[in-house]
Amino acid sequence: MTDVDLLRKVERGSPRDNRWVQVAFAAAAILICTNGPSTFTGLHLVHPADLRFESWPFFYPFGAVAIAGTMLLSRYVRTVGVRALGWPAIPLGAYLLVVLASARWSESPTLTPSRALIEVGVVAFGVWFGAALPRPQQIWAVFLGCQVGVASSGLVLLVRPVWARMYPTIVSSYWMGIYGNRNSLAPVCALALLTSVALALTERRRWVTASVVPLLLLDAGLLAGSKGGTAVAALAVGVLVPIVVVPALRVLRRRNLPGSLVATVVVALAGGAWTLFFAHLGSIASLLGKDETFTSRRPIWATVRELIRVHPVRGYGYWAIWDSSAVSDLYARIGPIGSAHNSALETMLAVGIVGTVPWAIVVLGALGRPAQAIWRGGSLGTWWWLSLLGFATVENATESFVLWHSYLWVLVVSAAFVRRTRDDHLEHTT
Repeated sequence: MTDVDLLRKVERGSPRDNRWVQVAFAAAAILICTNGPSTFTGLHLVHPADLRFESWPFFYPFGAVAIAGTMLLSRYVRTVGVRALGWPAIPLGAYLLVVLASARWSESPTLTPSRALIEVGVVAFGVWFGAALPRPQQIWAVFLGCQVGVASSGLVLLVRPVWARMYPTIVSSYWMGIYGNRNSLAPVCALALLTSVALALTERRRWVTASVVPLLLLDAGLLAGSKGGTAVAALAVGVLVPIVVVPALRVLRRRNLPGSLVATVVVALAGGAWTLFFAHLGSIASLLGKDETFTSRRPIWATVRELIRVHPVRGYGYWAIWDSSAVSDLYARIGPIGSAHNSALETMLAVGIVGTVPWAIVVLGALGRPAQAIWRGGSLGTWWWLSLLGFATVENATESFVLWHSYLWVLVVSAAFVRRTRDDHLEHTT
């Protein structure tokens, strides 16, 4: 059964109106997974004494995404069969099994079980989003979810600036909008920029372009106000990927080079560049006039690696380490950071080698899926996925976007299940 046959089989039971209901749900789920609505509600509307994921502003919205995502994926699998998901389902399933099993050895046994269950459901939403939604609707969903977060942040900044600024008494304070800090607002703005351009290019309708232009200005303005340097760097990579990588792949394809050879060389070069960058990060930051500690990330990473060496195989349990006594010394030196500021290190802390290996295979599958599609032809929508993944890779190197049921982790999961040819013929029909 081809990808197009699978699409037709799904769409026979999915009327056009219902598909737009699904887009609305997907956009709402992505908005929830940006963490903005929950954080804003908790910080400024209900003021709970202990704002954490067990409080209702977080637990209910994320729980709703998890339940609905599980139901939608189950329905999709009943329609097309589980084998239609492809090989990424195997390592992803292994990762989730380790996440659930880590409750047995968790440093915080009262927290890990509920958060692990929500992780399974949120990941199920990501699989459904990638496998079941046509690509134009994926772009619309990410566009709507991110733009609502940006527009809401702009509105709060205008109406209640004291709520939307970090250090509001300082003239040059950072903007955080409806989020808890600038590093949460900035990537949402950057992804909104990328997706707005993709929407205008794929839709090619005047009203869409006319609507996107002022939103681009809003996105850029809030991104600048947040002063989120890592998001700007990630955005630059996201822009360069389709400009540089896609034409390079096309040239290599025309020269009849084996795809496996090109993939091996690209992975080796990327790994080498990654290693060199982090090995000389202090010098690079100094040349750019930035803090050599990379806003305290380098000492955090060093301490996190020390923690990993204590339990390298099984980790400390999903979402457990930051609520345990194991980090008391770190908190005493640096403060209650609550994050490794790197998704790979965060995953190692949580589920050790046994969970990180299948997690890494899923990530590689996500990166390989759109690259393979571009190698074989691809479309503008495929370019957007590749651009999005370039952006997400940089963001995940400096922030922990796996642990928090984050939209960036959800989209990485989705990329591993996006079909290569199924959506291309629908690129301009939505």
